[in-house]
Amino acid sequence: GLLYKIRYGNYFAMRMELSYLNKGDKWIINGDTTTYSLNYLGVQAGLEFDIPIKGRFTPTIIAGSYYDFLSSAKYKIEAADGGVQEGELTDATTSDWGFMFGGGFVYGSGTSEYIFEVRYDVGLTSLFATNYTSSDIKNRDISFLVGLLFKLKSTPKQRKPSPETPGPGGEFIPA
Repeated sequence: GLLYKIRYGNYFAMRMELSYLNKGDKWIINGDTTTYSLNYLGVQAGLEFDIPIKGRFTPTIIAGSYYDFLSSAKYKIEAADGGVQEGELTDATTSDWGFMFGGGFVYGSGTSEYIFEVRYDVGLTSLFATNYTSSDIKNRDISFLVGLLFKLKSTPKQRKPSPETPGPGGEFIPA
């Protein structure tokens, strides 16, 4: 995936992420094993708070929301008698959205940093258009993120002084 951070001071950042995700579940009922695999293109947006400590490690707390676009949904049923049935889930909803929160730490300084995070996603959308059980099935997952961040350098734009622009000390500089 990709992660982009916009820093606001030393302790806060806004994050935007784009990632490919695999979510699913596995149930065993009466010896039959049913596995669901849902693949998503996910967009996450959140806030990050960095906890100031000395050294190169920076603990972080994150919270935000996500919206996932379904790219494929498959199932596999392995019967107790050895039979196997596989196919596409035709009634899976086309998107999922919810909230995420977690924490981790960043290690490094300079032009790159290593990032290690654990987060919990709370889905708010039903996964299936058809309700197979008496309860509503939603995504709940724990994800682990390990990555390398590259810092992009930005330089302030230099503008040419004009007669209407005060220069250093408040005097006007001729163009």
